[in-house]
Amino acid sequence: MSDKTGIEWTDATWNPIRGCSRVSDGCRHCYAEAQAARIISMDRGRGIPEGQGSYDGLLAKGGQWNGQIKVVESAMEQPQRWRKPRRIFVNSMSDLFHENVSEEVIQRIFAVMASAPHHTFQILTKRAEHMREVLSSKDARWIAEGQLALTREGILKPGAYHVTWPLPNVWLGVTVENQAAADERIPQLLETPAAVRWLSIEPLLGLVHIENYLCECPEDDGAPSPGRIDWVVVGGESGPNARPMHPHWATSLRDQCLAAGVPFLFKQWGEWRPPVTGESFSTAMGQAQRVPAFIVAQDGTVHCFKNEATASGGEVLLRVGKHAAGRRLQGELHDAYPTREAVACRPAAVGLGMAQQGK
Repeated sequence: MSDKTGIEWTDATWNPIRGCSRVSDGCRHCYAEAQAARIISMDRGRGIPEGQGSYDGLLAKGGQWNGQIKVVESAMEQPQRWRKPRRIFVNSMSDLFHENVSEEVIQRIFAVMASAPHHTFQILTKRAEHMREVLSSKDARWIAEGQLALTREGILKPGAYHVTWPLPNVWLGVTVENQAAADERIPQLLETPAAVRWLSIEPLLGLVHIENYLCECPEDDGAPSPGRIDWVVVGGESGPNARPMHPHWATSLRDQCLAAGVPFLFKQWGEWRPPVTGESFSTAMGQAQRVPAFIVAQDGTVHCFKNEATASGGEVLLRVGKHAAGRRLQGELHDAYPTREAVACRPAAVGLGMAQQGK
């Protein structure tokens, strides 16, 4: 956990659990796996015996998450110690709705978030169906029970906590990398009770249409809409094996959000970006040059020369590194967030409660 982070859309990270496992193509170059491996290596360098490090036992021999989960009890009270309000990314090194995270642990984490209303908590999952299954049956009493248990353990201070459900300071989101992931996960998110629902479309690996999820449109059978997406974050892949993001994929999502009036944040190009005006390059040698360059087709395939695949919409992208690639999309920064007014316009809460807590 850290009170400082390089993640562009948040202020801090909080990791009360560690560990995960891959579920889709967006996980192929997982940054958290690489970070865990670095921490394990540093632990050995500091003389921490194997098996006693913070991420020991969570990676398979090939360096991938092995599905094991560690609950970090010492981190549970961290948000209570942060007095200044901030946006907090919950579990940057795990997935809160991983199948091996117990419902009791999820309840404890939600109870902590409810007890820190001065913060905004940002949750992302690729397990949208499980999130819906867990949260759709819950109400304020579930939160109150969790707060009472944490008070008895000394993690929360005794007192009275007024709870509104869904929690107004918790933003629930899903990670999406392509159209298939969008169509699988977004409907599950829209059926989950949340004050704010959002998307992290990173790494963006193909053209994604989300127009139907950005409006509160009636269902095909005339039933009321379950809601809409309130915020969209888009970014390309970073890391040594990063796949390039075609510029049209990003501008299309920006334009979809603009048309629907949904806040849009462009997080990063990742390792690759289009050439700037006057910049010299050659795609003839692909990776075998100081600045690797390829022609990226609309389907995401990369090519050294123009051909049938690149004839319609092929774009040149240069591998310049994440920091050099920057965050400007067609010359502009996009840093929009959901507003308090938009959150306040949400439908009435589905449950109210109060926990009177004491030893």
